[in-house]
Amino acid sequence: MNKWANDDKYIADWEEIIANVDKTDYPLEFVNSVTFTAESDSEFIRQVDVKALRDLGYDEFLLHEILAETAIEFPGEAGFMEFKLDVGEIAKAAQMETETYLRAVL
Repeated sequence: MNKWANDDKYIADWEEIIANVDKTDYPLEFVNSVTFTAESDSEFIRQVDVKALRDLGYDEFLLHEILAETAIEFPGEAGFMEFKLDVGEIAKAAQMETETYLRAVL
């Protein structure tokens, strides 16, 4: 395990990096929850706690289905989706990829 993965500054640095990246698609393995809010009705809100469902044993296919069904609930409008990401897991995955790349080129 990476010795920096539990360091608060290390995680904060990754939060800043991730916040500044244009994101259009999230690997579900890095998503903790998704909140859906209707564009015309801010009281029409649905939240899917992806992490809790994953912890209960739901597989990625079923999680995708749940998110798709939740999005369909919105009455003919786009609305908004807010993703809460697991920054620690993203940092670990990025660090592992970086280390693999560096080993290959050094």
